[in-house]
Amino acid sequence: MDPKWEQNRGIEERYHAYLTIAGSKRTIVKAGDTIPFAGARIDVVASQGTVLAKPINHGGAANPYCADADVKEPNKTENSQSAGVLISYNDFTFLDVGDLTWDKEMALACPVNELGRVSLLLATHHGFFNDQSGAPALLWAIQPRVVIANNGPRKGMADNAYERIQKVKGLEGLWQSHLALAAERSHNAPDDMIANMEPSADCKGNWIRVDAGADGRFDVTNGRNNFSRSYRAK
Repeated sequence: MDPKWEQNRGIEERYHAYLTIAGSKRTIVKAGDTIPFAGARIDVVASQGTVLAKPINHGGAANPYCADADVKEPNKTENSQSAGVLISYNDFTFLDVGDLTWDKEMALACPVNELGRVSLLLATHHGFFNDQSGAPALLWAIQPRVVIANNGPRKGMADNAYERIQKVKGLEGLWQSHLALAAERSHNAPDDMIANMEPSADCKGNWIRVDAGADGRFDVTNGRNNFSRSYRAK
């Protein structure tokens, strides 16, 4: 087996199946690219194991959270290759870096915060699964107004992940795809802001939707109960 797949068994077959389907119709983005999209700006902040070389979104300030930051060894799984984007629509900004790993998040955060502040964050890697992501130096520096955790009932959003998110300065809302069964009940978002309350076998697949307006407001809605809350973009 090719050494690059050693820690990613099972991925090689799926990857070659993807290449067969995509052929020459795919585009590999690089950190620093912008993706054309009418009405919004999409900046690629991470891809293929590299991150932005220059700050965007008013970033570039020295990051005080770097001083005592926990530094981890480079992650050698495919997660470290994740493509991540910052989507900007008027004053609304949404950061989604997929499964990007702790070491790459640190590269975006230290010694300066390359990303500025954001309105909405999709919590990395299912809600900081197994502490492979969720570096506080980045999380606390970008100060998301709202965090959505695309977690599973037993994947992501452990107690320490919840506590880390709650320390975000100015946080107004935490939403979750699933109730985190492995965490303390109190270490979950309010029930109205959790889309699926059941264990995996009984999951209904309810969604969480975000609607961003031109006036700087964005609404988050829970597909399970239609509960919705409005926020102002930073």
